[in-house]
Amino acid sequence: MDKEEAKTKVAELVAKYEHFSPAEAKSYHEAKTKQGFIQPLFQHLGWDFLNTDEVAPEEKASKGRVDYAFKLRGVSQFYLEAKPLKADLTEYIKQAVTYAYNKGVTWAVLTNFEHLQVFDAQTGHHFLNLSYKDYVQDFDRLWLLSRESLETGALNKEAAKVGALPPPLPVEKRLYSQLRQWREELFNQLHLHNAQLTFPQIDDTIQRLFNRLIFIRTCEDREIEDKILLSTLNQWKSGGRKGELVEALRQVFRQYEGFYDSDLFMLHPLDQAYIESDTLERIINGLYEVPNAMASYNFSVIDADILGAVYEQYLGHVARVAKERAKQAQAKLDLGFLTEKIELEAKKQKRKEAGIYYTPKWVVDYIVKQTVRRFIQEHSHNEILHMKILDPACGSGSFLIRAYDELLRHHASIRGKAPEELDQWDRLPILKENIFGVDLDMQAVEIARLNLLIRALARREILPTLADNIHQGNSLISGGEAELKPYFGDAWHEKKPFNWEEQFAHIMKSGGFDIVIGNPPYVTEQLSEQERNYYKEAFRGSIVGKLNTYRLFIHRATQLLKEGGFLSFIVPVTCLTDRDSMALRRFMLETCQLLSIVTLPEKAEPFGVVTQATTIMVLRKTADPSGRRKTLVKFATGVTNSLDLPVNEASLPAIEQATFESVPDSMIVLPATPKLMEIVRKLDAAGGRLSTYAKVFQGEVNLTNYAPWISANKIDDSFKPLIRGVHIGRYWIDQSPNRYKPAWVKAEKVARQHAGVPRIVTQEVSNMQQARRIKASVAPVGHFCAHTTNYLLVKAHDVSQFFLLALLNSKLLDLYFKFFNTTNHLPAREIERLPIRLVDPADPAQKKLHDELVALVERMLELNRRLHSLSDIEAEKKRAVEKEIRATDAKIDNLVYDLYGLTEEERKIVESL
Repeated sequence: MDKEEAKTKVAELVAKYEHFSPAEAKSYHEAKTKQGFIQPLFQHLGWDFLNTDEVAPEEKASKGRVDYAFKLRGVSQFYLEAKPLKADLTEYIKQAVTYAYNKGVTWAVLTNFEHLQVFDAQTGHHFLNLSYKDYVQDFDRLWLLSRESLETGALNKEAAKVGALPPPLPVEKRLYSQLRQWREELFNQLHLHNAQLTFPQIDDTIQRLFNRLIFIRTCEDREIEDKILLSTLNQWKSGGRKGELVEALRQVFRQYEGFYDSDLFMLHPLDQAYIESDTLERIINGLYEVPNAMASYNFSVIDADILGAVYEQYLGHVARVAKERAKQAQAKLDLGFLTEKIELEAKKQKRKEAGIYYTPKWVVDYIVKQTVRRFIQEHSHNEILHMKILDPACGSGSFLIRAYDELLRHHASIRGKAPEELDQWDRLPILKENIFGVDLDMQAVEIARLNLLIRALARREILPTLADNIHQGNSLISGGEAELKPYFGDAWHEKKPFNWEEQFAHIMKSGGFDIVIGNPPYVTEQLSEQERNYYKEAFRGSIVGKLNTYRLFIHRATQLLKEGGFLSFIVPVTCLTDRDSMALRRFMLETCQLLSIVTLPEKAEPFGVVTQATTIMVLRKTADPSGRRKTLVKFATGVTNSLDLPVNEASLPAIEQATFESVPDSMIVLPATPKLMEIVRKLDAAGGRLSTYAKVFQGEVNLTNYAPWISANKIDDSFKPLIRGVHIGRYWIDQSPNRYKPAWVKAEKVARQHAGVPRIVTQEVSNMQQARRIKASVAPVGHFCAHTTNYLLVKAHDVSQFFLLALLNSKLLDLYFKFFNTTNHLPAREIERLPIRLVDPADPAQKKLHDELVALVERMLELNRRLHSLSDIEAEKKRAVEKEIRATDAKIDNLVYDLYGLTEEERKIVESL
């Protein structure tokens, strides 16, 4: 129904309420109110209560639960707490806000139909406060909660407009901020009072403390245990703060060791370490109340992936000693020792070098649905009982937790229960039988074990250690001394090799894992020579050119899969396109069915700091070549968040896997069709590559290295003009001060000099994602090129520079380039791959086409010079020149279509993209 129809229906609902007598209204308890008024109200706003992927009744995980989660594409948009018609809503505000906040959702809605209130879950501030009388009179504000408004973002836009939507500070950031502050305090104290502990031991002690406290808080909020931490703190305070709080806390830990018998509470240096009571008091209090917010922390509803996000950030900092200078020097003289302060230094660069990034929930959800849910749909219950799921670089366990949730959902459904109703005796066997992980970082391994145990926890009961499920080790290096010593010497064991056949013997003997999922590390430059040599031998079938660990993980994952098993990773999109991945692509095509490819452009939502484009691939291992070749591969491109994901995969473009084998050197990253593929094949067959006729170089001036010799102004005659990527347009070099800053470089400092040679220049770093075109022009003689450009030197004397420029700027070659590239980089070696069809000068028709193209390019260069010489007040002249440029550009494209022999139908396809 449209908005006007909805308004009419809401008016009828309001009229129904207004006709109620006080006695009738009082008789409406919560269930009756939901059924008679609240559900109809939101149904009129476009929400489908029969679709649990859209409106999900929330199960009673704790007293802090709410009634409904309203979702788009499976992602919660707001939570709604429903109350009886005449209930006083004020006493339920904190409950509703706390639930939404801890679930990481922006909005909390509280209603008894008579009143409807919307709160920003971060602050607890009102955004909407409507009575039933406002529903029709102020329908536009009520409509902000409609499905349509949530789809278009109208609710958030309106809130931002009136200042009711502050910059987000989600629960994981607040919790992490507190953990980091406490960690720094604890590090200083442990370092000061426990001289026997090394830095790694101190860090391990702190993490063990946090793990225990979060486990205990989860038990409390799930009502498995009493609020023992607050009770212990209050008893210590009421006793006059006698003794040390840490001693009282250790008694709690000993109790929990007896209750749960988990590695988490086994004796540890933590149990002898001294920690100041004031610090522990702040930590305990801080694990209950959210600072500067109405919400409290509720660990029964904080998702495990949120804890994963917290710990990924936690692992991203390392302690270091900061020697305080003058003040501390004096302290040394006065007190006889040098005071040291421990600071937590962000090691984001180290995490980046290790290729480790936290994967957001919507990406994890998608990958698990494409693998675990697909396996469940295609297999018997007995097969599901024994399925094996692996993340070979599991980090804090986000993929494994989500996979475990999917299994719990299945087992609950066949029992006619909700997942939250499964007993611990149901939950633990699933965890032990089905979920497996490996990670190089022992801290990450411990966190993954903790997160999985928390997810399994349902009552006070002895818990397993998970040591046989989640292992520490290097998933890519396997073997013993005999195999590894030749590569790594006597220190081979320091690589933490992981022997799959030994550690997962029962799984590997039965054929391998049913599912491998994850976000493997992306590491290139940081690999040692020893590692490179080992990997080149161990992964011989998929190694060509530059190494990157994500390629090795794909190879390893395929090896670990059993026949018919599923693999899904999120990895750089270069695995589909670049030359260094050619052998890996061949390996995948020869061993797997490619089921789907989803590409995410640069700076998409998943990683924030990661700027490279990525892809989610879903594969099924199979030895059947005919089945592989006939597989229809589904495509989705340009996905930046969960709302971009396909609702119905059947509607996605698809192409037979066999088609990939007909395209040399690459897969396809556009939503390919057979006709589009035919155009690509036609271009490939047209003649030689650009490298046959021209040499392509990256610009000789690195802007960072040459910074001392670059100026915004010409200082003297030794400074020459510098072309940067941003200056290059199609058929134009723009260094006008009103658009882009001109730059000058000291010529004698430039190592390689082609400045006196005519050359074509292209952007190397471009805004292709917006402009969607290769940009090329002619560099004026005497100009230098920055490293954000490429330049071409024509090798063949009989090839015209202007002819090549026409091809580079054409829609046809731009289409070809974008088939194999999704990043904003145009590497020289990729430009060299472009298919170039020359003309036969002895053929009059071809000679005519060549000369026309050259003349049109000269015309384009002149028209662009004229356009950029016109002032802003000469608008009419500008429009006339722009019109002529468009017409000339179209003529060039048509001649290029003629050159490559495209049919009318094929031309229309290219023009439509």
